[in-house]
Amino acid sequence: MKTVCHPIDTELKGPSQLLSDFEMYRPILDESATHFMVTSQNRTHISHIESSRTGFAELWQRSETVSETTSPYVVFIYFMNQARNVDLLKHELRNSLGSEEIPRLLDILITDGRLWWSALCDDEKCCPHTGKEIPSAGSINLTDRKKLWRQWNELHQKFVSHGTLTEAFNWPRLVHSLFDIKLRDALLSELGKYPEKRSDWLNFLESIRHEHSLEKHVALTTVICAIHYLEGDLTAAQKSAEQALQRDGAYSLALLLHRGLSVKAPSEVLESAFRHVDHDLDEKEVASKKVRSQGKGKNKSDPVAEGFPSRDN
Repeated sequence: MKTVCHPIDTELKGPSQLLSDFEMYRPILDESATHFMVTSQNRTHISHIESSRTGFAELWQRSETVSETTSPYVVFIYFMNQARNVDLLKHELRNSLGSEEIPRLLDILITDGRLWWSALCDDEKCCPHTGKEIPSAGSINLTDRKKLWRQWNELHQKFVSHGTLTEAFNWPRLVHSLFDIKLRDALLSELGKYPEKRSDWLNFLESIRHEHSLEKHVALTTVICAIHYLEGDLTAAQKSAEQALQRDGAYSLALLLHRGLSVKAPSEVLESAFRHVDHDLDEKEVASKKVRSQGKGKNKSDPVAEGFPSRDN
């Protein structure tokens, strides 16, 4: 069982929103786990998430040691990593706890990462057999993007001053913002224009990655790869690129960096691409959470691709 003990600042606005936020944190949870437990202090904020490969009974035993005054509410989540008969699965999950009474239990949710069902609700109007869609956790509006960019810079400066991550902060949510292409490219542009800042940014991002179990976060690992590439540490860059692609083989920036490393493109080419990338945070465009690669050559939907060599070059 793995426990994510740091506070996760998100709102429980119903199962759809909860599962949207849950998807955000799956990169730091056990990949092979199917059973999860979320506890909440006040039905508004998640206290922590635990995962198990065996079942809800193990999770509930763990939750009994959590104070009812600090985390009185529980939501169980079953992640369906292969096709299952949902009706049979509902019955199976309801029976998995036997006669155990869980007065703190709000719901048992089933999800495949795209749709969700409640194992405790058989009302077709409330919880249709076809499932309900989970809203994307990757959308960032203009106001949020500016706020997040300020947070990145402020926390980076504090890290440079103190040499450590000095405060309790919702790091996974901040790191998730790197999936927003506009915000990510603001950082890449900074790295391209100011070589003297790269070492501090690398140390900062590596500290976040290791201290908060984010080694498998694709966007963060890819940005770290880019800094290694810019700094000429091609061995570390190659390792990071492979780690990112292992997690998501279609993440476009990781593909571009891997391609550049494969053809031995000089770091100056990457630096030039980053210097000239469009990073206007005021542009009222909500970037997609991920940009999928589209065959050979440059992926025109990713701005960095415009200045980077194609596979054929």
